[in-house]
Amino acid sequence: MSPSAREELSALLDLITNATTKAIAEYEKNGSGIPSLKEQHALDNDGGSLGLRMAIRQLRGACEQLCATLALPTDTLLSRTLSMYEPTCMRLVTEAGVVDALVDHPNGLHVSELGRRTGIEQGKLAHILRFLSMKHCFVEVGADVFANSRLSWPLLSTTPMASLIGIWANEFYEGARNICETYRDPQYGSSYAPERSPLMIFFNNRDGTPNRTFFDWMVNDKTTVNNKTMLERFNHAMAVSNTRWTLTQDMPWHKYFPTNGAKPKLCDIGGGVGFAAMELTKQFPDIHITVQDTRQVISHAPSVWQRDCPDAMKRQQVDFVPFNFLTDKPVLNHDIYYVCGTDPAKYIDASRHFTDQIRHVIHDWPDAEVVKILQLVCSAMTANNVMLIHQFILSQPHVKIDQNWNEGRATQSAPYPLIESYGAGNLFEFQMDLTMLMAFNAKERSVAETVELGEKAGLKFETFWDCCDYGILVFRKA
Repeated sequence: MSPSAREELSALLDLITNATTKAIAEYEKNGSGIPSLKEQHALDNDGGSLGLRMAIRQLRGACEQLCATLALPTDTLLSRTLSMYEPTCMRLVTEAGVVDALVDHPNGLHVSELGRRTGIEQGKLAHILRFLSMKHCFVEVGADVFANSRLSWPLLSTTPMASLIGIWANEFYEGARNICETYRDPQYGSSYAPERSPLMIFFNNRDGTPNRTFFDWMVNDKTTVNNKTMLERFNHAMAVSNTRWTLTQDMPWHKYFPTNGAKPKLCDIGGGVGFAAMELTKQFPDIHITVQDTRQVISHAPSVWQRDCPDAMKRQQVDFVPFNFLTDKPVLNHDIYYVCGTDPAKYIDASRHFTDQIRHVIHDWPDAEVVKILQLVCSAMTANNVMLIHQFILSQPHVKIDQNWNEGRATQSAPYPLIESYGAGNLFEFQMDLTMLMAFNAKERSVAETVELGEKAGLKFETFWDCCDYGILVFRKA
């Protein structure tokens, strides 16, 4: 082994130790203790602090790079190829209700009893659960006796995670399987039309209904899983993002509030029924929110707020204003115009195509349409207003990042010897990028790509807040 290779391995071990120490400190800071793989933890339904997420990003990147360096390439490639069984097995246990059957049995149940309760033949179920237990999803507490683990609890059949896994491991799995055929096809391979994505080519060919987009298909598909249609499962699944993001904690919002003591006003552009805005009203009781989306979606918002955020309704803290972001200027005289590109808990109305929602503007729309939408928002702004674009951020190796972009917070370039994008530490963003490509012929974007679109729309980029799983870009009117 050359000295440089040994040095890299030693540095990776140091990163692993450092990240582990930081993660433990973040858990202990909260007072909830260090988690165990065998049971639920108090923070499992929390997004986790920014410090914890950054430590885990480094830990995942370093562990994966260490294993990729030392393991035989054939072993690594075979393992990755056979990873197809994980989502299919997770889908089976969620739809069959295995986790549900174990809820009242902390010491576990024998597969014979689990098979009786779920309708899965016990011998086959034992193979499935033992495979999942190898990666700590379930615990084999005795011979053929399985109990829930920290990783299996979110797979209860009633949870948003169960709906999300059901979609990704079923419908989206078919689209992913069709990527090779689609991209090698001389007719479809070069197309970015949404109806010609790998996912939609599969379902349009299967159903004999050409030219449908994902949204056309989803709102009309009546196939049910656990008594939920595809549309109902999708709506349910979107709530997963509420447990992944800690919006009010990840950025100093007061920095963009008025300095003259006036109450801050925020316009949530294409905000659906306003799930993201609810979090802000709870953290900042003086803020006034205007949620804007299409008339069909906004019509549902008051009842949702009355149910989930009644105090804000009582304080008359929120207004609901319908508009079409492709043609209409948003409301005037707001300090902050908030544009979320990654869909935190979006409400979808079955009566409409929901390609006309800015919640997906950053990653569901081509560049030209994004510029058009941002121009309309820019036209409502004054020099004192800011636009916040909240989205997944793709790291770009070998692209120099202005160190002033993120207010001195951890830079996008990972520490030596990790690859610049953090590798496996940032894998989820790239998985979402491929998901957008596979389902919509769309994409996630880097900081530089988003800045370029903003400048074309008449905006001036100010700074970038690295929130680990995502980022918030700040723009002002040029």
